[in-house]
Amino acid sequence: MSLLRQAPLRGTRSAALQRIRAALPTLTPAEQRVAERILANPGEAIALSIGEMAQACGVAQPTVSRFARSVGFDGYPAVRLDIAHDFANDSEPAATGHRSDPAAQIALDAAIPAVATALRTAAAVEIWTTPDLAFAGELLETSLRELSVPASTSAIPSHWPRRAAGLPPQSAVLLLSSDAEHIAWSQAPAAARAAGATLISVTQRSTRTQNRQVDILLTIPETDTVEGAALAAVEAVTAAVREASLFAGPPGPASPWRGWPNQREVMIPTPGDPLPVVVLQQADESPDRGVCIFFNGMGTTKEEALPGGNGDRIAPSIVAGLLNCGYHVVVVDNPAHGVRKRVWEDTTELLTADFARDQPVLLGQSRELATALVDGVLALGLTADAGRIAVVGQSWGGLQSILSMCGDQRIACGVMIMPVCDASNLGSFQGLADEPGAAAGRVGPDEVAILAPRPVLLVSGADDEIATDADAAAFARDLAGAYSRRKAKTKLQHVTLEGVGHVFDARQVDHAAHWLATHLPA
Repeated sequence: MSLLRQAPLRGTRSAALQRIRAALPTLTPAEQRVAERILANPGEAIALSIGEMAQACGVAQPTVSRFARSVGFDGYPAVRLDIAHDFANDSEPAATGHRSDPAAQIALDAAIPAVATALRTAAAVEIWTTPDLAFAGELLETSLRELSVPASTSAIPSHWPRRAAGLPPQSAVLLLSSDAEHIAWSQAPAAARAAGATLISVTQRSTRTQNRQVDILLTIPETDTVEGAALAAVEAVTAAVREASLFAGPPGPASPWRGWPNQREVMIPTPGDPLPVVVLQQADESPDRGVCIFFNGMGTTKEEALPGGNGDRIAPSIVAGLLNCGYHVVVVDNPAHGVRKRVWEDTTELLTADFARDQPVLLGQSRELATALVDGVLALGLTADAGRIAVVGQSWGGLQSILSMCGDQRIACGVMIMPVCDASNLGSFQGLADEPGAAAGRVGPDEVAILAPRPVLLVSGADDEIATDADAAAFARDLAGAYSRRKAKTKLQHVTLEGVGHVFDARQVDHAAHWLATHLPA
């Protein structure tokens, strides 16, 4: 009875009773007895344990477990919990005297996050529909392609096995139907499975066979017309994939999931080895635009920061946001990262050794090469004015950006996102603060005055345990005196995002975009 004392969660709708009702004709006689008991008295199902339900239905406990799997759940506890959640989700519209629209109901389904992730991360997406819903498949294909999801659709079941056989690894197949019995469940799913595809069913009425074959089942509500239900599903799925896409900043042509067309790698001369950078230029290639030099996080490469790359989506989302703000972007490898180390060398080991040196060569290298980097940007013709150059960095790259500002006073503006403010604060290097080289990895007392009054924005997460909000706040306090003396208090800002850890959040880009627009318009 403990489940009854749990507060059911809103936003976790699973359409449990609808699933059970739809699958009823395809269940075994023993499973049907369990289904009919639950449909007749859902409240009892919430209350009864698996043993109590088996006894009430006159079946063995394994039959109740098989029933749960046959209707698309991991087990009987999931059936109980999802029925409770559905009651919670349904109670709010009822209390206000209206029902939510079908797309809103689907958006609350517990399966929606899994559907969105599978489609967003798939190497290719096949959308298979019954002929009567071909229009919905085509609309979903178009909507997903607008989000840079490689989607295709087919409403001819005889073509599906061949299409499935040609799928690349890590693909997804979405089956859209009003009734799963209308879907050919013979060769096509087997071919998709053989290709390693994730199978997703979006339907009003599923079957026992289908529930056991698919990886994700999304049940859509009954509506006045099948067409209306299908359109609601397309709307809800598209919205969920858009949310999972980590788009941030203003709308524009750049996407973290699609490569930037005007992109090239160049070598910038330095006093030592040339510095390789990737230039992402706006289509007009105007030298009047602002330029953002971007530094990625610890252990990453400049290539992993590029939109359309194979790394995580934190840096590509930030870079895409900067491009959509209208800036040219130059992406740099951090010292001891990417091509700035030998393939077999370990970044953490190289930096740890640098702490022990009286004259470190890596921890302060961004400071020392800042002038060469700015000169290189000017030589490339991205801008004719060094005062149109800003630095932006995330995590370890945040430290590199602020050290670059210390190294060249021509850099006009800086944004540090979930920043490491002192190299010895990072977990890998904690305990090394008193080492001879540690000072090179932090802003020194004499450099504070160099930063002011140039605009500096720090964006940290209240729940960040890697680059903590407390460290960012302490760094902001260290800078505050110099900015106050220069009568430039408004040019130093620390923003704390509640509920955010060391992860991407669209508000990071929103704050960065606003700050840059204020102090360095594109």
